[in-house]
Amino acid sequence: MKKDLSYYAPPGMELEQEKKIFTIGMILSSLFSFLLFGIEFSDCMEKLYWKNGAERSVIPGAMMTNFVELFGESTIGFKVVFALMIAAAVMHYAYHTWESKSIYTMRRLPSRWELHRRCLTLPICGMLISKVAAFAILLICYGFYVGLVPKECVISGQWQKIINILWQII
Repeated sequence: MKKDLSYYAPPGMELEQEKKIFTIGMILSSLFSFLLFGIEFSDCMEKLYWKNGAERSVIPGAMMTNFVELFGESTIGFKVVFALMIAAAVMHYAYHTWESKSIYTMRRLPSRWELHRRCLTLPICGMLISKVAAFAILLICYGFYVGLVPKECVISGQWQKIINILWQII
């Protein structure tokens, strides 16, 4: 049985504004990530080639910057969305206390987890979605890195360096 999202939100709270903010935040974070990585990537790619008129050839011995350095803080937008989801959870609890004044009713319900389910479910889902999206962006950018950089210019051990920084994203 499909449940409406209002089942996971404080009773009477309008979710449209939160959905819009989350959606816009995710779209802007994705665009910002691709843009920031693209600028860094194209700058470093230009340094690998020697231009002779219309011809381009790889400079002998030129090495591409590490992917981790290029990717840098490309996921900063997703960290902002994550922080907004924490703020949303606080807002949900505040809504029960000050707006609907239903905090005491919620605490007296037979299910002792009803208040927490309605205040935390959607923000936690938003946090998880932002982390998964940041990881997906990392994989897509790494695919571009591997696919477009000439093999002789790639420093070995790129994937191991990515694994070392995954804790920052996840």
